[in-house]
Amino acid sequence: MKFTEEKLEQAFISFLGDEQIPHVLGHEIQREPSEVLIKEDVKNFLLHQYKAEGLTVAEVEIIIRQLMNLPSTDLYESNKAIMKMLAENDYPPITQGEVYKEIFEQAENFKRYSIVDTR
Repeated sequence: MKFTEEKLEQAFISFLGDEQIPHVLGHEIQREPSEVLIKEDVKNFLLHQYKAEGLTVAEVEIIIRQLMNLPSTDLYESNKAIMKMLAENDYPPITQGEVYKEIFEQAENFKRYSIVDTR
């Protein structure tokens, strides 16, 4: 059985479900088509996640502006900048190796437990 991008996507969607994270198709999300960052979701997450630390709405808006100002022309550099922001603010960054390991474990589980394509 050939492992394709579609199968990786399905494995990742399954992983999201296992983590109680809903999967929503992009065209179903209430946003402008050019809007990549779902500001309201980020705001709600940060306020909830850092409630005990006293994170304010004004601080969240600063974070969102910083994220929105990252260039979309070079996603690699933008992702590096985000990881740097996380690391500098005592957020435990996930290493690339851990991310790949998690994705491949999910992909292997998907392959192991999915219906075999006999084509």
